[in-house]
Amino acid sequence: MNGDACPTIHAEHLTRIFKRGAEEIRAVNDISLTVEPANFVAFVGPSGSGKTTLINILGCLDNPTSGLLELCGQKIFDAGVTLSEGKLTDIRRDLFGYVFQKFYLIPTLTVRENVMLPFVFFKKPGAEAEVDKVIGLMGLEKRTKHLPGRSRGARCSAWRSRAPSSTSRGSCWPTSRRETSTWRGARRSATS
Repeated sequence: MNGDACPTIHAEHLTRIFKRGAEEIRAVNDISLTVEPANFVAFVGPSGSGKTTLINILGCLDNPTSGLLELCGQKIFDAGVTLSEGKLTDIRRDLFGYVFQKFYLIPTLTVRENVMLPFVFFKKPGAEAEVDKVIGLMGLEKRTKHLPGRSRGARCSAWRSRAPSSTSRGSCWPTSRRETSTWRGARRSATS
């Protein structure tokens, strides 16, 4: 797999069970779905209904207890067998960009430096121009020198999720923290 591939996410009968003592918590229970390239999908439900767990499984951040998960036709998880951590790392780096509920920004770096961070690890040539393009699409050029505490963490995380060659974005945001203007820009960025 590489960053040029269009990911199709296919899942059959995904289940994720957490155990707390004798108690079993079914965070994800028998979910089957297919997400085609260029589609936007939203998982809606009350707190504790398994939305974040499902997104983490689909984005290869967590493994299901059972079921099948395929990306671009490649089996990621099937019958209790998963890819190696090295292969999963490559998939996460090349195919996905993430926006977490907690933004995980480095407080001593500017917004622009936080956005650049994935490019540094990816060692992608031309990264600065791509970051500038994404920041322009978001309409937030005036905030690039701000520290995260002076700017909207959500916007910085949305910019960072665009890096470096990610073709899918996994976002886990409570509605109360969602900024419509940020996601309009992120959506424009994703389709450009």
